[in-house]
Amino acid sequence: MPSFVFDTYDFTTIVEDVEFDRESRIPAETAPRRHGTIVTEEVVLDAKEIVIHGFYSAATEALARAELDNIDKVLASTSTKKLSFYSGRQLNAYCKMFAPRFIEGTSMTAFRFDAEFYAADPFWYSTTQTSVTTTTFVNVIFTQNNSGSVYVFPTITITNQGGSSLPSPVTFENVTTGKQFSVATAMAVSDSLVVDCANFTVKKNGVSVLGNFTGTFMWLNSGDNSMRMLFPGFDVKIEFYPRFFQP
Repeated sequence: MPSFVFDTYDFTTIVEDVEFDRESRIPAETAPRRHGTIVTEEVVLDAKEIVIHGFYSAATEALARAELDNIDKVLASTSTKKLSFYSGRQLNAYCKMFAPRFIEGTSMTAFRFDAEFYAADPFWYSTTQTSVTTTTFVNVIFTQNNSGSVYVFPTITITNQGGSSLPSPVTFENVTTGKQFSVATAMAVSDSLVVDCANFTVKKNGVSVLGNFTGTFMWLNSGDNSMRMLFPGFDVKIEFYPRFFQP
């Protein structure tokens, strides 16, 4: 059995089997293509469910109950946590159901359990973050590779590393997808603008400037993407966890 870890608890040695739901590549609810409707141009998957069945045995009732408490503490939260399966891949999921049952005749020293995890974001992510910084003094157009098998929404940090203030707006483009965004703000020396395309936030020096944002929270296609700053003089850092269809 490969490793199976959810948040801080390692189920590897007590999991007997793992079930993956049958994925649908056609969402249950589809948005009609009407004027003004935003429809993704990339692949869409339904949410994913993973069910594990396991067995735990201890020398005493106290040890078994203590271990059950440890599992409960990790699984009780409804917030999204990291669920890793195999090495190097993880889901963002939460525990939807946990059902333990003590085994008859063991004096409560052993129990079986079922746990169901739900991932609204059904893609598997690398456990290693890609982080690349490009200085646009040299190359205004540069290539950013996405090593995953599917598109991903990055965090883009734009920093003024020049010797003087740079004018508004700050405009950045993914030439490959044709998507771009602009932030109407002047950038003093060392000012930093962070655009989180996955969580739809825009911050300048830690303060939200979302109201100054226009355009698209862009994604990176799988493979090479041509990126462009429409005004030179910035350092651009692109960060993301590559994601995949399979664990």
